[in-house]
Amino acid sequence: MLLCSENGAIESSVESVSQREPLAISDMHSREFQSTPSQLSIGIVSRLHPSAQEAWSGTIASIYRMLARKYRVVWIPARESSLVKCVGQALTILHRAFGWNFSRYHSTFTARSFARSVGKEVSQAGHIDVLFAPAGSHFIAFLETVIPIIYLSDATFANMTNYYDRFSNLPYWNKASGNLVEKRALQNASHVVLSSQWAKLSAIEHYGTDANKVSVIRFGPNHDAPGELKPSTARSVATDRINLLFLGVDWVRKGGEVALSAHKQLRDEYQVNSFLRIVGCSAAVGSDSSVDIIGYLDKSDSSQKSRFTEVLRSSHLLLLPTRAECAGIAFSEAIAAGIPVVTYATGGAPDYVLDGKTGVCLPRSAGPDDFARAVYSIISDPREYLRFSRECEKFHAETLNWKHWLSQFETILDRVCKLESPNDNIRTGGETPKP
Repeated sequence: MLLCSENGAIESSVESVSQREPLAISDMHSREFQSTPSQLSIGIVSRLHPSAQEAWSGTIASIYRMLARKYRVVWIPARESSLVKCVGQALTILHRAFGWNFSRYHSTFTARSFARSVGKEVSQAGHIDVLFAPAGSHFIAFLETVIPIIYLSDATFANMTNYYDRFSNLPYWNKASGNLVEKRALQNASHVVLSSQWAKLSAIEHYGTDANKVSVIRFGPNHDAPGELKPSTARSVATDRINLLFLGVDWVRKGGEVALSAHKQLRDEYQVNSFLRIVGCSAAVGSDSSVDIIGYLDKSDSSQKSRFTEVLRSSHLLLLPTRAECAGIAFSEAIAAGIPVVTYATGGAPDYVLDGKTGVCLPRSAGPDDFARAVYSIISDPREYLRFSRECEKFHAETLNWKHWLSQFETILDRVCKLESPNDNIRTGGETPKP
């Protein structure tokens, strides 16, 4: 499955380093990073050089930084042919003209084009012990290789169909090809890493994937120095001002109107001196002095990253009524800062927002009044708020961090490399993909 932020987010990200010294980020042509002869060699399959912080909120870059400290990492560029790309774009325009959505990355002709490109790159990359394909179902579905593959995703195609708007109203043939691409990717992978139980259940139930080869590892916060987010002590609401945070680039899908209405109810009905800060997007909220539209903050820019950190550290609660969510990194970043979360129990959210511990997960039928009530129940009692904040710190320290992600991933890596020891990088054409 594509990572959830498909437009641009499917572009993977990794930092360029050669031997032991980092290269300049602008050097986007280097393919090998931090290598020593004794290290395991991991080929990261991605469209873009894996260092773009903006790709999927920086998730792939965060994973890369952890992997590159211990392993030899090689970039395997995935490219579709110019002809296939043009055909896909033309089909997208044509379908939209008739009122349909179309996902070209979930067409078999695009997936086969990527597979040919990846196969060629792998054959020229030298020795690789394992291929790692984050958000790469369309890269590996038709890839023929004896090298073991670890496939990472936050959702399956079945999860996304009629869940996210852009995966709604797809033509029948696009849904059929999308399910085929997903199924082939899951079959072709030696192991599948998913970010939530919601996604794991779909891989097993919708595609018949062996449960023994599917693992769930939750994502950490995408911040260059996550320790900066953590308060020195658990937070307190013993203050005259309550700072609510809305964090997301999609005002509509993330439930911006619900958050705004809940904030107004807190002020009008509960007499809470709340202020809503909107980060990641803009919104038409009128002339309300209790709403601060900060907008998008680019964490690759040092001043904007500092501003982002300051906003997190001075917020009391993340109010994010998102209607569709695979694995919101915003949850991890808030929890890392000791901030409780109020959201919907949808998609992968319950794996990050532990109801009654790190926040509250409301049913999808809940409205602004329910969100206002849930927020008030947390912030009205300083002792209760302190309990939530401490649960956040504990969950971050034990689970929602990249060191924990790496330790779980290394167990999988060790198992995969022991089970399969390839002699050649590419199969001959007559062989079939491994089951």
